[in-house]
Amino acid sequence: MHQETALATGVDIREVAEISGMDPDSVDEDHLIAVMWTQSRAEAGLGAAGEHLERTLAARFTDQQRRDLDTVVRTMTLSNLAGNTLEAFVRRAQGRKVPGSRLFDELVIGGVYVAGSIPTGLRTARMRGKSVREAAREAAATIRASA
Repeated sequence: MHQETALATGVDIREVAEISGMDPDSVDEDHLIAVMWTQSRAEAGLGAAGEHLERTLAARFTDQQRRDLDTVVRTMTLSNLAGNTLEAFVRRAQGRKVPGSRLFDELVIGGVYVAGSIPTGLRTARMRGKSVREAAREAAATIRASA
């Protein structure tokens, strides 16, 4: 919200980039607008971004570019929610249930994650020149370290 207010009131784009945690020397204005818009949409639960951001985005980007940005924000939000649900499943297994998380959701997301992880893990092990056993040991060590 602070970013959008700064943008709407005419604060220099370099200052807005700094507020956004970006390097003002390496970001262009369109990139900054796109990032601010996607952050605003994500924070709004995929609702509309702020009015000024919506107008600015519409003025600077084509319909296809806006659809592409919308796809990015939806994919990132879905990935974030899935990651949070998977983390809740791991915490539940450790005896630390996350309030508001449902076991059914955790099992579905966990199952999809495992189903996708197996071929990905095998492919990664092969690319790294590791045996499946070595890769599994490394993965287990990483999981234990993050718990």
